[in-house]
Amino acid sequence: MSELTVSKLNKSGISIFLMLTLLIGICPKIHSQDSLNANLQIVVRDEAGAPIAFRLQVFDGGKQIRQIWERGIGRLSLPAGKHTILVRHGFDYDAVLIDNLNLPAGVTETKVTLRKRYDINKLGWYCGESHIHGQHGPADAPQTFRDAERLAEANGLNYIQIAQWWTPD
Repeated sequence: MSELTVSKLNKSGISIFLMLTLLIGICPKIHSQDSLNANLQIVVRDEAGAPIAFRLQVFDGGKQIRQIWERGIGRLSLPAGKHTILVRHGFDYDAVLIDNLNLPAGVTETKVTLRKRYDINKLGWYCGESHIHGQHGPADAPQTFRDAERLAEANGLNYIQIAQWWTPD
């Protein structure tokens, strides 16, 4: 073999070795990140078994890490591990606190029943928000009128006033 051929083989071998080392180093990290995700599906009903709008807050070490507003079923991806979850709907329903919910990697379904404490509308009262911003930033909810409606319903509000300069675009 000529000196040139050996040199090419050495360079090719080193390139292949470096590429394999890089891939071996990255692949476990990619795999481990996927395997550390917990997917929570939460089903929220009232005492009669009907789907109800709700606000879900997720805490890790006392710090809120996620928040969603949905009706009936909510889905979110979280790091696997223990979390505290608060589910609520306005003033007239008792909130449900699930402390130290252990979420393993994969999908976990949790069912919550919200119990009505009293009917504020029958008592002649209405709940509302007199100043809701449409947007604080491009990733913040609400971003559309439908988002604002969902947030209001989940928080047990009968009306909302959207602050001026609210643009859904």
